[in-house]
Amino acid sequence: MEDYEIRDALRRATTPDLVVTLALARASEILIYERVNEVSKPVQLCVQVSNESNQPAFHVIVRVGLADGLALRTPGQFRQVGTRTDEQGLNFHWLERRISSPPELPLFKEADPWQEAFTFGVWSRDAASSEFYLITIVQTPGFEEKRVWALKARGSRITLHGPFVPSS
Repeated sequence: MEDYEIRDALRRATTPDLVVTLALARASEILIYERVNEVSKPVQLCVQVSNESNQPAFHVIVRVGLADGLALRTPGQFRQVGTRTDEQGLNFHWLERRISSPPELPLFKEADPWQEAFTFGVWSRDAASSEFYLITIVQTPGFEEKRVWALKARGSRITLHGPFVPSS
């Protein structure tokens, strides 16, 4: 093994390796509007965090950024932490969930993934043929990962695509 391969293997043995997965309640959601110029009925988005390392994650921060055009309906166990602009000048509305042991269990490789859901709607003015971005960031001591997701609205249907790991 090369020196960098050994260091990478040792790092993975001592640091959690967390993976965030997003999923719509159904593969393709139908956007329903009661009136023009309003937000659609709620669409459920499930957030799942799993650990692929033998090292448990005792303290985890999960953040989800919703692009403009998406309106938070119910945050679930997430809390709203404000709006920030990314490097491309796009506004994202951020949700955050902190997982700490105790009182919660650590994230183990062998255990079921941690899951939480929230609902959002899509503004009717933005839904005709649009693409909305979501950003997920997961952090634990010694580890951080950012992923980008795309929600594609075509007519009255919306589908989730990704993740895409942004280049540094």
